[in-house]
Amino acid sequence: PPLSDRSQRLLDRYQAQRALVRSHGITVGRARLAFRADECTRCGLCMTGCPHDLIYSSSHTFDRLRSEGRITYRPNLLAIRLEETDASPSVFVRNSSTGQIEHLTADRIFVACGGIGTTRLVLGSLDALDQSVYLQESVQFVMPTVSMRPATDPRLARNFTLNQFNLLYDFTGEGIDLCQVHFYDYNPAFLASLPGALRSSNAAPALAALLRRISVGLGYIPGWASPRVKVVARRALGGADQLPALEVDRETSGGWPPMLRALVRAMLKVAPALDCWPVVPMVSVSGAAKSYHFGGSFPHSEARTDTTTDRLGRLAQWDHIYLVDASVFPTVPATTFTLTIMANAHRIASGSLGMTT
Repeated sequence: PPLSDRSQRLLDRYQAQRALVRSHGITVGRARLAFRADECTRCGLCMTGCPHDLIYSSSHTFDRLRSEGRITYRPNLLAIRLEETDASPSVFVRNSSTGQIEHLTADRIFVACGGIGTTRLVLGSLDALDQSVYLQESVQFVMPTVSMRPATDPRLARNFTLNQFNLLYDFTGEGIDLCQVHFYDYNPAFLASLPGALRSSNAAPALAALLRRISVGLGYIPGWASPRVKVVARRALGGADQLPALEVDRETSGGWPPMLRALVRAMLKVAPALDCWPVVPMVSVSGAAKSYHFGGSFPHSEARTDTTTDRLGRLAQWDHIYLVDASVFPTVPATTFTLTIMANAHRIASGSLGMTT
């Protein structure tokens, strides 16, 4: 769908000043999004749930596989423990409707519960309690920006509210150490985050002037330049048929990562060209595991051990249980990597075919 007035103006300025902006390691471009843009009604509800279900979700793929009869879908089952005995893998699950425990066996089990979910399930299954496991995280930060030249009041326009443009910062100039910032122009959550004084009727002109100038960036620093996330599994109070309780915290907290400081400095240098000024005092680093860009608790390695997996996502304890999500990634980039996760899962599943060990 068409971009908002402010986003289009910024991209036009970037095209006019492209050489200057890129000389500081910054590239800007329209966001490429996985949704059916041609059917968008621009109702502004993207961030709270598209009423037309136009934004891609894995449920779309599963619905298609189910309708084609290619999978058997078992709803309302919570995996609570994995086991493998005599080359026979199995999973204990709780039926959330009845509360009953069921025991399912298979030739192979592929675990794709997400970085945190898989870590929790595996630690509980191996009785690896009260010991620290570390995840890599592409740490998230929030960066409000202002423009000196006002655009149309976003409350009067019909726009989609997913991120409209992205900014990429190349820290070293070698295309490896990349920071990525997704910029959002407006959604009603902006109002709830503003001081109460700005939401009063007397402040209506000031509020309008502010909304015509602000954008908010959600940015990411690569995992190798971010603090790791420490995860500890604790024995659940409910007994053996419960997933362990999980404690999640950042390994260290020392303020801004150095790469974030470099990004802010670079953005201040190009701000006059883009008319996009970071509000430095309001830049904040999000809490541990808030970014959803994390993994690496059981990374691929040359040799599988209790904490590392082989190229097929197998820990030393299992031969027919495969971890296939980001928990096996050795590194976590700042750029969006969902398709990379899907590709790696497909590679593992394909590689497991015909294997006996």
